[in-house]
Amino acid sequence: MSLSKKDILYAFLILLFSYAIALIYNHFSKSGIPLFCQNNDENNAVIIAINDPEIVKFYMTEENSVIIDARSEALFREGHIKRAISCPFSNFEKIINDLKNTISKTQNIVVYCSNIHCSDSHFFAEQLIKKGYFNVRIYPAGFNEWKEIGYPVQR
Repeated sequence: MSLSKKDILYAFLILLFSYAIALIYNHFSKSGIPLFCQNNDENNAVIIAINDPEIVKFYMTEENSVIIDARSEALFREGHIKRAISCPFSNFEKIINDLKNTISKTQNIVVYCSNIHCSDSHFFAEQLIKKGYFNVRIYPAGFNEWKEIGYPVQR
């Protein structure tokens, strides 16, 4: 069976159309996957996605770093990344007022939630940037990947 140029063109157009639909869906979805660093026009701060858990492990050992768990307090109590602070996104305004006296705006901050489908870490990081923090990173794969790999979990 031989493919004609017309068949190849149709296949290419279908693929291109599918890709465009996926990008549009990803862009407007609350749990979309960040394809690039997210730039916040307010103060030119960038949210960097950390896709390698070894980098999160590095920040976990850095004195000038803060690890924020944006999951619920109940999930935090079940287990969390060592040194993480429980900051459920649902309580962001109360929490940020408590944290602004303990976290410097220049400190490295890594925010995570459960997994790549959880958007709380993205929203939390965006709000931190709006409040003037600029060394903000997210760990999109979150606690589930961390635990699956077998990295240290604190209870």
